[in-house]
This record gives sequence, C-alpha cells and structure tokens, in this order.
Amino acid sequence: MRKLTKFGCGIAVLGVLISSSPTGANAASKPTGSVTDQIFVGDHLHTMSVMGNRLFMTGHDSAGMSDDGGKSWKHMATLDGADVMSWATSSTMILAGGHSGLFTSTNKGLTFKRITFFGSTSDVHAIGSSGKYVYLGSPQAGLLMSSDGGRSWTMRNSKIGQSFMGSMLVDPKNPKRIIAPDMSTGLAVSSDAGLTWKLLGGPAGPMAVAWNPKNRNEIASIGMMSGGFSLDGGKSWKPLRLPSGAAAIDYSKDGKKLVVGVLVGNKAQVFTSLNHGKSWQAPSTAVAMKQVAEMDPNMPGMNHTEVAPAKRPLAMTLGTFGFGTSSVFITALVMKRRDRAKLATKKSTHSTRISSK
Repeated sequence: MRKLTKFGCGIAVLGVLISSSPTGANAASKPTGSVTDQIFVGDHLHTMSVMGNRLFMTGHDSAGMSDDGGKSWKHMATLDGADVMSWATSSTMILAGGHSGLFTSTNKGLTFKRITFFGSTSDVHAIGSSGKYVYLGSPQAGLLMSSDGGRSWTMRNSKIGQSFMGSMLVDPKNPKRIIAPDMSTGLAVSSDAGLTWKLLGGPAGPMAVAWNPKNRNEIASIGMMSGGFSLDGGKSWKPLRLPSGAAAIDYSKDGKKLVVGVLVGNKAQVFTSLNHGKSWQAPSTAVAMKQVAEMDPNMPGMNHTEVAPAKRPLAMTLGTFGFGTSSVFITALVMKRRDRAKLATKKSTHSTRISSK
C-alpha cells in the first residue's frame, strides 16, 4: 500500500506540474487596453468562444476580448491567472471555468469575479449551457448540473466528467442532450442530462468542439494532433486542416465561418474559414492563408494521427473512473509481482545462508 500511495502522489504531482500557470516575468509583460491583431495569453492557448458579437480568448496567463471579430483585442484584467479552460452563457450570466475555479460575469463579460460553489470544488475544466441549464465538468467532483442558470449546483454524475476539457455543447431545443470533449475517450454525447454517455467519434484527444448555430448537425473539433468536422451530427467525420498552432474552435454567429484561435509565440490570433478549412484568413488581412498544416506533431502528447470512426456504440458507464481504476489495478499487479520476486530472492538468500552454516 505504501508503494501505491507513492504512485498516486506521483500522478497528483504530475497533474500540478502540467496545469500550473507561469507567473513572475510574464506578469509584467501583459498588455493593457486595446491590442492590434493579437492578444497575450501566455505559453498555451486554451479557449476561444464566440458569444454574440463578442469574442473571448484565454490562455494560462491572461484573457482577451474583441468586439470587432478579432481585429483588435482588449486585455481582461479580472481573468489574469484564472487559467480559463471553458466558457458558457446561461440565462443569467457568462461563466468561465478554469484551474483557479469558476468565474462569472453579469455585465456581458466586461468584468468577472470568482465564486464559491459546490463545497470545496475549485478546478473547472468544462462548462456548457442552454438557457437556465448549465453543466460543469470537474476533475475533483465529476459532472455537476445547474437548473437556475449557474446560481446553485447538484451532482449529476460523480464517475464521469473528470477528463472533460473545454466548452460543452448543450442543445437549446433539448437541454438534456450534451456533447462533451473527453480527452481520455474522445467526443462523447449524452441524451439524458449526463447520466449515461456514448462515444461520438471525431479527432482523438479532443480539446475543443463546436457546432454551427444555424445547423447543429455540422460539428467541428480540434484534437491532440488533428482536426475533424461532421455534416451529419457525428455519424461520419472528415479531416479538418488547421493553421499551425490552432488550439480552439467555434462558429461565427451567423454560422457561415469556422473560427479558430491560433497561438503565435505567447500571443493568440483569430483565423476564419468559409470552406471547412481549405483556406484560412486572419481578420486583419485581405489575402486568405494558403499555407495550412496539421497541428505540430512534436508537441507533448501528439501521438494521434487519424480521425476516429463515429460508429462506436460503447456506453461509457464508468468513464474516467474506469480508466483510473484500471491504471491502479495494473500498477498494483506489477508491484505485487515485484514484491513476490524480492521475497523469493530473500528466501533463496536465507536458505543459502542456512545451508552454508
């Protein structure tokens, strides 16, 4: 048991190292006011969300807001260090979830404040909403649900939701239907408000998913290495070519454009496409980007290359809990075999000493 405890602590330490936000030197370099073309987000770009006529972009260190389609950006000081991973707009507020907790805005995103919710839960990786219904995925608690726009929360599924990452999609015509990017299994869909889930397909290791607000059968997603889009609600998928550095995706308000957030150095920029990724252009340029590429295969964890098939009816009854249990079981088995080997070695040595005497 002592070895298992060390194993668990090792995983926890690794998780902290991966999710920690850079501070210090970067803090002094954050811009204020309006920024042309790009917004400082830090070493990682996490989210980009289209909310009406407003764009939001976030990373490890900072967040930005644009009211002109990404041509210029304003630094959002109230989200400094929030490490926002997901966005949602409910009937009462805008919600932003990150490693630092849950942040809300009641003034259309101009300012945010951190709120306490559901006991000691302080890490939010995924949020999705439709009207008064809001869903939240936390590696600490699992899947939570709110039926009052985010004011109060109840447990929906403690075994699923820990590995959800990014903004979830909630059907405005049927708020019990949810699509979530699950980095451990792939895109997942629920039709009973999160009690049970099935795999939907799409790119492996999804970090972002979006659907066309005018046609929700059109879905686009960015995974660990590749992008994919579907025109039939996830039944079949096609590869989506992306600008190098693309890490977040959404659709324009009118549904005519795919919009992606692209990391360039420690700043992020918006690119749009009218033809499902055949060409991309930045809002500040008139010429479409001709040089497009898949995501950088040399980035850590970039070991998936194919768009996964959609026809996978396996129900995710255990979700991340099952994956974690399997990992612990395998580790325990390996350690048990090592202990047996050491015990056998000790017995053999002890027998040899007795014989020699």
